[in-house]
Formats: sequence, structure tokens, C-alpha cells
Amino acid sequence: KAGNPIDQQRIINAVHDFGRKIPEVQSAAVGKSDGVGGPFSDTSYDVSFILTFESDAARLRYNEHPVHQQAAKDVFLPLSRKLLFYRFVSE
Repeated sequence: KAGNPIDQQRIINAVHDFGRKIPEVQSAAVGKSDGVGGPFSDTSYDVSFILTFESDAARLRYNEHPVHQQAAKDVFLPLSRKLLFYRFVSE
């Protein structure tokens, strides 16, 4: 069952705020699942996003930024049933 569209929009807005208000965030892409399933497709989520950082040090500064801390407390933790983080280094 899909989540509440208002809650989904709050998450989307928070991610856009990361891109606008947190200097360490080089880019922020966010969107809702297209719902297209298949043997290699995960449709168990409502909203997904990718943040890019110049370095791991920048990511750590982002983690401590007040905008991120507030969004975690007010948006992500109360509205999410499951959070997954995939960290990788671009090649």
C-alpha cells in the first residue's frame, strides 16, 4: 500500500531543501517510485533520493548540518517505515 501523498511531498520538499540550503550537497535528485515491477525492480518504496558530495568529509558535515538534523527529526524519522542508505564512491 502506498504512503500518504502529503507525507511523500514533505519528504520531497525536505530533499530539495538539502540541495538549496546545505552547501555540502552538490546535487539532490528525488522522486516517487514509478511502480513498475519486475524480477530486478524494487517497488517497495514510495520516495527515493540521491545526494552527491565532493568528499566523505563533506558528507559528514552534511550529516551535522542543522537543516539535515531538523528534517531527520521532523520528517524522515516520523514518516518512514524503512530507511535504506546505499553509499558508494563514483568511478
